[in-house]
Parts: sequence; structure tokens; C-alpha cells
Amino acid sequence: MRDRPTKVLTLPEAVCLRPKMYTLGGTIEELSAFFEGYFSGLARADLSDARVRRWNSFCEHLKSDLQVEDTRQAFARLRLLHGSNEEAIADLYNRIARFRSENPVAYGDEF
Repeated sequence: MRDRPTKVLTLPEAVCLRPKMYTLGGTIEELSAFFEGYFSGLARADLSDARVRRWNSFCEHLKSDLQVEDTRQAFARLRLLHGSNEEAIADLYNRIARFRSENPVAYGDEF
């Protein structure tokens, strides 16, 4: 038996940990397109979906933190801040995890 607790990942965290499972090349730009498409599709189905609201809150936080005007610029800024896609994606993962810990929500309301 395992003695360590299981950590439940959100989809964005899972994508950051294994980007090539979700995109062809695993680049930060592809992750940006993947997330935009995924959450846009959810919003189209149900604009009040808690996952969409949560993702939008994270994007607002990320844009503010990186001092950019839109989410695509935020992902581009992450790439510019780091020497590699892997470092940019690791930074994105850490930002998502920190956002989750600083902004807890009820189970089921997570993105």
C-alpha cells in the first residue's frame, strides 16, 4: 500500500506535466491553443460552467501577473521569460498550482 496521499490534478496541470500527450510537439504555444479550444468549447456548451469561470479567473490572474492584455500574450511572455519550452511549461504548472492553493474552491468547481 502507498502511504502518500493522492494528489488530484486539474486538466491544465495534467497537460503541463505531460504536454505531448495532448499536443503534437508539447510547446507552450500548442498548450495555449489547446486550452483556448478546450475552454472555448466548454463555454459554448454552457457559459456558466464552473470550469470555464475558474479558467477565466486564472487567465485574468496570469495576465495581471505578467502585465499583458490577453491570454495569448501571457503564454508568449512565459516563453520569452524562459530558455526552453520545458521551463515555460513548468512555470505555467507552478502558477496554476499556486493559483489553486491561493484560491480554493469546492470540489467539482475546479477547472
